[in-house]
Amino acid sequence: MATLEGKKQNKIFYGWFLLVSVWLLTAVVTGMFVNSFSQFLIPMTEAFGISRTEFALANSLISVAVCGGSPFVGQVFEKFNPKNVIRAGILLVVIGWFGYSFATGKATLYACALCIGIGSNFAGAVVTNIVLNNWFHAKKGFAMGFATTGSGFGSAVFNPLASSIIVASGYQAAIRTLGIIAIVCLLPTFLLFRYAPEDMGLVPYGDEDPEAAAANAQAAAQKKLEMSQKGGYTRQQAFKTPKFWAICFIAFFLSTGAIGIFSHISAFLVDSGFEPVKAGALISTISLSMAAAKIFFGWLNDKIGTYKNFIVMASIGVVGQIMILNISPKGGMAEITAFIFGIAFACTNLLSPLITVHGLGSKEYGKIFGVVSLFLYAGPILAGLFSGAIFDSTGSYDIAFKIYAGMYVMALILGIIFLKKPYQDGEEEKHA
Repeated sequence: MATLEGKKQNKIFYGWFLLVSVWLLTAVVTGMFVNSFSQFLIPMTEAFGISRTEFALANSLISVAVCGGSPFVGQVFEKFNPKNVIRAGILLVVIGWFGYSFATGKATLYACALCIGIGSNFAGAVVTNIVLNNWFHAKKGFAMGFATTGSGFGSAVFNPLASSIIVASGYQAAIRTLGIIAIVCLLPTFLLFRYAPEDMGLVPYGDEDPEAAAANAQAAAQKKLEMSQKGGYTRQQAFKTPKFWAICFIAFFLSTGAIGIFSHISAFLVDSGFEPVKAGALISTISLSMAAAKIFFGWLNDKIGTYKNFIVMASIGVVGQIMILNISPKGGMAEITAFIFGIAFACTNLLSPLITVHGLGSKEYGKIFGVVSLFLYAGPILAGLFSGAIFDSTGSYDIAFKIYAGMYVMALILGIIFLKKPYQDGEEEKHA
């Protein structure tokens, strides 16, 4: 028996293979299917004879489908075979992506977008978090952090690749080529996916040793006790505070300002005089900068605190928004501008949860952040449409992008005013 146990311990933990497959899943579903779609704005609007607003509605429909389906993902995985659910999600996003290359107008374009949005619920970020939470009790932070870098890497690779293929062979060939790459990248998840280690007769990482498992269980129970004893607002109390609504609007301003530009970034760069291939390379720089910024400013938050970290990052975000307005092929500043805008783009998802805990405590964080998330996701739904509408009516993104820069300034001002004092035990009693 001792020998058998020794052999088991010498094997590579299956969760590491699953982590790599989930990273590839994130790189494709978010990095390719969502973040690189802006590369197709100009060729597809010209091919279909539609406006940029009408094209942007496709991305908005993906966001609507994800927002509508996310609350039910856990229930679906409990009711049906998880392996079949994620396979169905993968098939939906792949079918939707390939469908873009056969679309002949708005109706088929929107149908494909909805297909990707629905599939993303079962093959996207929500599933990634659930699955890694099941498989990793130790090194959970590392596993989840590593998985999230897939979207930035995918965006950095697939944007310039799409641009190059579009220039050489057209947008349909680019979609189909990327689709073939996507199938190859998604095969590991399709074949290796297991919802929980118990499905294979295994235990989560960190629980292999019975003593370690007991220690982890005790630590988890202690953490749960500490969380229940921690101060903080209830959701109903938070609704009565200006601080809560300030946080909601900070999340809205940051997400709208970031997505409003990024969803049209390829077309904007081409309109600004960049060759399509160069535009793709700049988007790659933005994506890599975004991924690096999430890591660096997450570390900095632990060092200097959430308020100072917010001021530093949001201030850089304002600079990035202003610089992108004036980006030009001349002067040699394009790469620096793209790098700084990448930091601006990272503000949204990194800062929103941090400032929620900072300002309102941990007692009902999940319930409170659920409401904040409605404001966070409203930006991606509305911003692309607004950018397209401004371009269609004026022939330029100038007005829209200036408004987005103003939103970042407003987010910074709101943070300076309302986030200076972190949550203090007992302050919620005034709003009971």
